[in-house]
Amino acid sequence: LVFTALETEALDRQVVDAAHLAGVPVNAVDRPDLCDFITPAIVNRAPVVVAVSTNGTAPVLARRIKASIESLLPARTGTLARFADSFRATVGQRLKEGRSRRLFWERFFDGEPTQSIYNNDLEKGNKSARDLLNDVTRTAGFVSLVGAGPGSEDLLTLRAHRVLQNADVVLYDALVSPEILR
Repeated sequence: LVFTALETEALDRQVVDAAHLAGVPVNAVDRPDLCDFITPAIVNRAPVVVAVSTNGTAPVLARRIKASIESLLPARTGTLARFADSFRATVGQRLKEGRSRRLFWERFFDGEPTQSIYNNDLEKGNKSARDLLNDVTRTAGFVSLVGAGPGSEDLLTLRAHRVLQNADVVLYDALVSPEILR
């Protein structure tokens, strides 16, 4: 690979041409039209990886979006993903219906198992997950009431946003804005 970040487009173009002659892919920083590949901003919580790209058009914006995502994803997100993976077979054996499995995982990621894992208490997380699995097999459903606030979607709480995303059915009145419904 070749990266070039010279001060003038003419110098970058010379490097790009030389790389192409050698059959080597090249990235000219801040010159997307000269690039054979881009390098997205990466948030790595292995095995969870989030890539943000503006296709080379706004690298600073990509870094800002990356910073926002990093603040949302706890450092132990990878541990949580590995724990969930280790528990998948158990859930699949106990919950045959897809809707029941989805309900379990929504409650798992919103509840005590996740908090315990984030707090590095895997034993408590395992117990909480098993307790939740027993509860889900006995649960018929639930209702959440969400206030839409002053009407702007960016003023919804994170919990309200999550509840709406996970809903099977949403009932609303005429005061809810189209932006929130989307």
